[in-house]
Amino acid sequence: MAETHGEHPLAGGPRGSDDPGGGADEAGAGAGGADAVSGDAEAQAPGAGGAGGAHGATASGASASGARPGARRTDEDAAGGAAGAAGEAGAAGEAGAAGASTTGAGAGSGGSGEAAGPEEPGVPARTEPAGPAGTGGTPGSSGAHMAKGAGPAGATIAGAAGAAGAAGAAGAGAAGAAGARAAGSGGGEGPRAVGITGVERPAGPAEGETDPEVAAVESAIAKPVERGEPILQVRDLEKYFPLTQGILIKRQIGAVKAVDGVSFDLHQGETLGIVGESGCGKSTLAKVLMNLERATGGSVLYKGQEISRLKGRALKAVRRNIQMVFQDPYTSLNPRMTVGDIIGEPFEIHPEVAPRGSRRKAVQDLLDVVGLNPEYINRYPHQFSGGQRQRIGIARGLALRPEIIICDEPVSALDVSVQAQVVNLLARLQAEFDLSYMFIAHDLSVVRHISTRVGVMYLGKIVEIGSDEEIYEHATHPYTQALLSAVPVPDPRGREGRERIILAGDVPSPANPPSGCRFRTRCWKAQQRCAEEIPLLAVPEAFRDAHGPVVHDSACHFAEDKSDITPP
Repeated sequence: MAETHGEHPLAGGPRGSDDPGGGADEAGAGAGGADAVSGDAEAQAPGAGGAGGAHGATASGASASGARPGARRTDEDAAGGAAGAAGEAGAAGEAGAAGASTTGAGAGSGGSGEAAGPEEPGVPARTEPAGPAGTGGTPGSSGAHMAKGAGPAGATIAGAAGAAGAAGAAGAGAAGAAGARAAGSGGGEGPRAVGITGVERPAGPAEGETDPEVAAVESAIAKPVERGEPILQVRDLEKYFPLTQGILIKRQIGAVKAVDGVSFDLHQGETLGIVGESGCGKSTLAKVLMNLERATGGSVLYKGQEISRLKGRALKAVRRNIQMVFQDPYTSLNPRMTVGDIIGEPFEIHPEVAPRGSRRKAVQDLLDVVGLNPEYINRYPHQFSGGQRQRIGIARGLALRPEIIICDEPVSALDVSVQAQVVNLLARLQAEFDLSYMFIAHDLSVVRHISTRVGVMYLGKIVEIGSDEEIYEHATHPYTQALLSAVPVPDPRGREGRERIILAGDVPSPANPPSGCRFRTRCWKAQQRCAEEIPLLAVPEAFRDAHGPVVHDSACHFAEDKSDITPP
C-alpha cells in the first residue's frame, strides 16, 4: 500500500504543501495512450468508493485507476498529484486537491466557485463548460481507457457524483473540470437551465391575473336565468368512437356513432326525461354533457357559454354547477372511503364552497336532506342498502349546490318501492333548490311521473320530443308509439282492446346505421323516401296547421297522431 502524505485520507498532499501530489507529477488516468489499471502507488477500495494515497491513487465503484510518478501531464489531464475519490453510489463525491472540495451540485476553491490548477509555462489554461447533471461515468482524458464511472483529471465519479483531481474541482451534476466555473451551490455562475427538457415553456397568467377563458366562464355562470328560459342548449352534438385495425400501425376503418346530431334545450327549473332502448346513446349523451367524454362535433352552451371544449380551471368552474348522479349505486361509490369522505370530496376540490372547519357539519346536513341519519357519516358503502347508496350519490351531487343535475338511470337498479322513494326525493329537492334535471331512464312510467318534457332516442338520435302530455297521449313517431304500446297496464280491463305494436328485426349497428331514417328497417310505414331523405326533428307537415298537443317535434315523414294508445 502506498504511503499517504496528507493529514486527511482524501487530501492529495500535506496541508499547506505547494505540491498537492507529494511532489510527483502524474497523468490522471494515463498518458500517451497507456492504460493505468492498478499501477504504482495505487490504492483500491471496494464498494462504491475508496480512498487514495500519495502519487495520485484513485479508487471508484467497481474500478480503480492508478498513476505512475513522474509521468508527463497531457493537455487533457490536470497537473499535480491525484486526490483520493470517495463516492456513495448515486449520491455525492468529495475530492481534495489544494484544499478544494466538491460536494452535491458543485463547489469551488476558497468558496469562490472557481478552482484553478497551477499554470505551466506555454500551456494556456483550459476552461471546460459545466457538464449536465448525472454525467458521471463519461470516459475522460486523452489516450486513457477509463472504466465506467471514471471522469477526467484522475477523478472517478460514482453514480451522479465524483471527486476532482489536484488541478481543479469537478462537481457532480453541474460542475466542470480544471479551471471551470462551477454552477450550483458552489457560488459560481454557470449556464442557466431552461426547464427540465431545455425547452422554454410559455408563461401562464401573472400572479393576480385571471385567465380570460376562466373569467368568461365565471361571468357566464354568474348570470341569472329566469325560470322557463334555456339554461343548457345542445346543438348537433356528436360523439363517435373510432374503429381501428392493426397492431403496430393502426388505421381507422369506421366509427361507432353513439350520439349523432342531437339537439335540445333544457330550461331552468324543468326536468327533461330521456327514454329509449339500451344502446341508443342515452348514457353517452350524459357523459358528453359532463365532459367525461369529449364531443366529436356540435356544441353545448351553458348560459350561452360554450363548454364542450373547456379544460383545466374553466372546466372545473363549470362542473361546480353541473353535477351527475350515476346509474349503479354499488360501483359509483368508493368502497374504501367513508360516507363522510365520499360526500365531502367535492369540498376538497372546491374548498371555497365549504371551509375546512365546517365540512363535517355540511356533510351531516346533506345526509339529513336526503333522508339518512347524520350519524352514518363514518360508515362505509357496503353497510347500506341499494336505495340508501343511491341517496348517498344524490347527496354528493347536491354538495356544491349545482343548477343542473344529470341523472343517469338513477332508479334502474332499485326495486319498485325504493324507486318511488328516490323519485319523490328528487322531486322534493328540485322544488327546494330550484334544480334543473336531465333524467335518463328505461321506465316510461317513472319518466312521466317526474318529467316536464320527454325526449325519445333511437340509435343515437332524438326522434321525438315534447311535453309529457304530447308524448304520452299524442305520440306521432312510430317508434314512440311502439314503446308506449309495450308498457304493461296493471288494470286487466285496460288491456282489452289495447293495440300492441310488435317491431320486426333488431336494432341496427351504430357503426353502420341505415341511410335516411334510422328507424325505417323496423317501421311498418317505411317508403322509398325514408331511405333517401333524413327526416328533420321538427313539427311534421301534417300538423303544421293544427293546434293542441299534437303539434310538437317529431322526426318522421309520415307522422300521425296515435292518441288511442293507452298511456302508462
